[in-house]
Amino acid sequence: MSYITQDKNSDAVFAHASTLEIACADIDGRVEVSVGAYLYTVILPDSSPAYIAYRYGSDGTQYLKIIATSEQDRLLRTARRPAQG
Repeated sequence: MSYITQDKNSDAVFAHASTLEIACADIDGRVEVSVGAYLYTVILPDSSPAYIAYRYGSDGTQYLKIIATSEQDRLLRTARRPAQG
């Protein structure tokens, strides 16, 4: 499987995701963000930098592997919270 590693919206996706509360359970944090014509999924693993994993649009699902910068990752971790249960 090949991954898309660049996207013109990635900075906007990480910025928007960092304004949301990211619910986390026993698995990595995950949040969906709508930017442009796509719905992006941002994953926040416990032991590695956050990354954009998917984007959904009129052309279907595309697999991405766009890793957040250290500053983007820090902002996302500030938004992370434990899952309510």
